[in-house]
Order: sequence, then structure tokens, then C-alpha cells
Amino acid sequence: MNTPSDLGNVIRGVRDLVDDAVIIYRRVRWSMIRFANNEPTIANSWITHETMMCVAKSRRYLTASLSTDDISTIKNKIQELIKELSNIPEDEFYVPLTHGERPNQLVGKYDSRIESETDKLVDGLNDAIQASLSEGSQRNAGAMTFGISEVYYVDSSGLELEDRASFVTLTIRAFINELTATSVSISNTLDGFKPREAGSEAGHLVRLVKDLPEESISSGRYNVVMGIGLCAPIWFNDRGVV
Repeated sequence: MNTPSDLGNVIRGVRDLVDDAVIIYRRVRWSMIRFANNEPTIANSWITHETMMCVAKSRRYLTASLSTDDISTIKNKIQELIKELSNIPEDEFYVPLTHGERPNQLVGKYDSRIESETDKLVDGLNDAIQASLSEGSQRNAGAMTFGISEVYYVDSSGLELEDRASFVTLTIRAFINELTATSVSISNTLDGFKPREAGSEAGHLVRLVKDLPEESISSGRYNVVMGIGLCAPIWFNDRGVV
């Protein structure tokens, strides 16, 4: 795994060849639990790497992104970009790298419990399913994704920053026969994660849809009201739209 020092060495190695150089490296540890028919079905975890870079000289600049943390590959890509700079036109709107007040950290919200207390996340998932059922849904499906994102930033001005952030996202889709409604809960912290509310909302919405009258309508343009973060519970059939 790269560190700000490793990436800083790459920048320092090309600093005399460019006016500006930036590398941003992101490592994300993902976990996912999928569920269907009111029960968890699949659990998986993986790690992703993303390295973004930019080099600039004489108002010419190029950017690139790699799905790797291999330092040799990053060095080679930076060298390729520098060689290519002379082949592109100047950008009159390019603004040189500047920080104003020099930042001392990136912005991220981290809660270690997202990783260390996963049993509470699983309990929250089950609470969401039960809350949806109590509102009248017949079955529920969806996914809960959670993990930690670590970010490193280095540039040719000598600035080196690092930070990490936690995340958890639950998407729950409630069903009554073929009718469906969806709700979500998204948070950076365990305390801000509200799975029960998401499940209750999904179940409540699909029950409301079930009680709506079915009506045949003609083709045309209609206004549709959609809640924030929700999929509109619309059912298309051969007689129209519910």
C-alpha cells in the first residue's frame, strides 16, 4: 500500500521537469451484504485502488487515472504524461497550482465502528426488513454497502495530506406482489445510520401504492412527483399505469 511519502518521492523525482504535478491516491475497503425474500443471501468484501494524477508545464496539462497502487506503474505513467505535454496546445485558461491558506488535512468523517462493530450494521439490516414488513410489505430485497476510504494527496508544492472516511449505505426495496417502493439510509457514522426508518418508509410507500385505484390513461406527458432518494413506485401494465 502506498503512503504519502512514497507518492511524494514520485513527485519530487519530476519536479524539475514540470511546473505543477499532483497525485491523489484512494484506497477503499468495501463490504456488501445483499438480501432477498427478507433474508441475507450474499456477503462479499474487496479492495479497490484508484490513482489520479495531473502534470502541467507552460500552460499545457494532462491528467490520467489508474486502477492500481503499484508505485512503478505510477512513475511510468507520470513520465509518459510529461513526454506527451509538448504535443498538446496551451490552455489559456489554465490556473497554476495554488493553495491560498495552506490546508493541513483533507475533509473526511471517520467512524471506526463501521469496521469494528459490523454486527450492529447487520442488526440494522434486519431491523429495516422487519420495519418494512410491519408496514405491510410482503417481501424485501436490496443491499447494504459499507467500508473505509483512505485518501492521500501530494503535489509539487510540497503539500502532503492524508485522511480517511467511513461510509454505510442501505437500499431497501419493498414489494407487494409486483408493486414496489424503495428507500435508502446513507451515513458516514454508525449513529447517523437509520435503517429502521428506511425500511419503514419503503413498506409504508408500497402499501400506499397498493391502495391506489387502478386507472387506464392515454399516452401523453404527465407530471410525476418523486421523493428524495426514492424510486417512483410506478407499475406499467397493459391497461395503463398505477
